[in-house]
Amino acid sequence: MNRRQVLQAVASVPLATVVAPQSAQAMKPESTGSGAPFEVMRARRGAWLSQAQALTPTLSQTEQAPVGLVHFTADPSLVLRYRLERDSSGSLEERLLKKGDSFTLDFGGHRTGHFSFDLIGEGRGVDAPVRLRLTFGEVPTDVAEPLYPYTGQLAIGWLPDEVINVDYLPQLVHMPRRYAFLFVKVEVIDTSSTFAVRFRNVRATALTSSGVAPTALRTGDDLLDRIDAVGVATLRDCMQTVFEDGPRRDQRLWLGDLRLQALAAYATFGGHDLVKRCLYLFAAFPRDDGLLGACVYEKPTPRYGGIHILDYAALFNAALCDYVEASHDTSTGVDLWPVALRQVELLRQWIDSEGLFVDPKTLWLFIDWNEQLDRTASIQGVLIYAFDRTLRLSRLLGREPDVSGLAELVSRMRAAANLHPCLDVRALSQACRLYAE
Repeated sequence: MNRRQVLQAVASVPLATVVAPQSAQAMKPESTGSGAPFEVMRARRGAWLSQAQALTPTLSQTEQAPVGLVHFTADPSLVLRYRLERDSSGSLEERLLKKGDSFTLDFGGHRTGHFSFDLIGEGRGVDAPVRLRLTFGEVPTDVAEPLYPYTGQLAIGWLPDEVINVDYLPQLVHMPRRYAFLFVKVEVIDTSSTFAVRFRNVRATALTSSGVAPTALRTGDDLLDRIDAVGVATLRDCMQTVFEDGPRRDQRLWLGDLRLQALAAYATFGGHDLVKRCLYLFAAFPRDDGLLGACVYEKPTPRYGGIHILDYAALFNAALCDYVEASHDTSTGVDLWPVALRQVELLRQWIDSEGLFVDPKTLWLFIDWNEQLDRTASIQGVLIYAFDRTLRLSRLLGREPDVSGLAELVSRMRAAANLHPCLDVRALSQACRLYAE
């Protein structure tokens, strides 16, 4: 699969971040947890976590200077509502700033990392701390519009700003938190009347585990090439010590996102070991009955995410099959095969005798953010695809006897989808196409 095919395949598939499950009903195990795969999972969880931790990558650090000072002018004709304009009034190091002054830096591209600068006081005497507000922006509105008063539903701690006090000058100021940003706005909230401040050596330190960037795509289609470049940069910034769903928020490993990110990584950066680490993290933190979680918290130490999405659990098997195909690492496939087999055991219990999926009403069915959509056809398609990939994985690993009845079940599910009046065959075809390779 080349990068153009990845872009075309991935563009129409939604990514998930964290929201509350659709049903408030408590999620309870649907199985007694009997069977060899379940027992292997219980026995191997500790070893799988150790394997995941051993695969923790070292992040590369790249120091970057801003490309210039900018300001933004409101322009309702633009999608992001603001027009970027270069500030030609002089370099930052030439400026002395006092209470009420501000500036905005453009780093020329997005990065995930840290921010630092040298802060120097000039005047009769530095007799008070300097108070600064720093706002980190991925898009113009982040820094062009005030963040407060804040009325959003997300925790206010996700807002990309900091208020800091610098007690003694001169001083190297290093922001310890990690940010995802293109722009940085710095406001001088206050100094005393006896001095002003000067900024020097402003820099960002970009972090990633992605490795060497792939060669730029040259298709002759400028728009497609640009989409590829932005996609590669986005993937790079999400490749940290796991594949994060977003480096700004919520910096978490999600199973559905992992599958798509891994496919893109195979065609660009590689990243087999990072995918392997993530697969082991999911295997190490299942529900009590072996159903995999939709997400895993990585820091300060890896732990169970507590959220379950039926389609995500099914897609673990597809992600594992993709990994084995891309890396030829059959030993990891064999090691994690009981996890894949347990997902089949749990998921097939919600397939009725006709071959139709029956919603247990105890699990979140994601598929899409629109809560009004009927998910019957799409979940049927996802399960058919996931079971198909499980069959493919069994052949790669030489484990066909373990799934001897699965091919017949998939055939029955396909036939039911074409015959049953409750399923829109066109919707099912669309769902299968979305998840196809």
